[in-house]
Amino acid sequence: GAILRHITMDAEPARAAVRWTRENGLDPHVNADDRLLMEVGDEGAPDYERLSGIGAVFVPDLIAAIDHPATKVLAVGPAGLPARLLDAGRAAFAGRAEVTVSHPEYLEFMAPGVHKGAALRWLAGRLGIPVAAPMAVGDQHNDLEMIAAAGVGVAMGGAPPEVRAAAHHVTAPIEDDGAAQA
Repeated sequence: GAILRHITMDAEPARAAVRWTRENGLDPHVNADDRLLMEVGDEGAPDYERLSGIGAVFVPDLIAAIDHPATKVLAVGPAGLPARLLDAGRAAFAGRAEVTVSHPEYLEFMAPGVHKGAALRWLAGRLGIPVAAPMAVGDQHNDLEMIAAAGVGVAMGGAPPEVRAAAHHVTAPIEDDGAAQA
């Protein structure tokens, strides 16, 4: 249950991500200091709290509340909108933040170089095993670097085309227990 490594993003790009996501029709939340920050009046709060299992801390001004580095900015929108905004978000935040889709409704912003592929390489090194040893299974854009880094990268059948293309194998969709099959 201990945090082994925590890499934060600077406050300025986190505030910029909040502004950018709002301008593009998404509802941003901020993870900072083991807290989920949401703006007072956020209508999606109960749904996100239920899905994430994390209770929110409500603040009057989300941008003002980002006064030090944050773990990530997660922006929620209608299914499909985050994927449509992914390339534009990556272009707008190149060099300032990693931008990815972790769920059909979530666009995420983290510190440069922070992604599951880097985590897999770091953990393999910490455990003293070759990075080619693990199998990694994923179903979203945020799994792409991990699938590419693993010795055996497996994409779920319903994964986006880019994720399936990076995988060594494609398994059945989630509904058919694809991870268990892999």
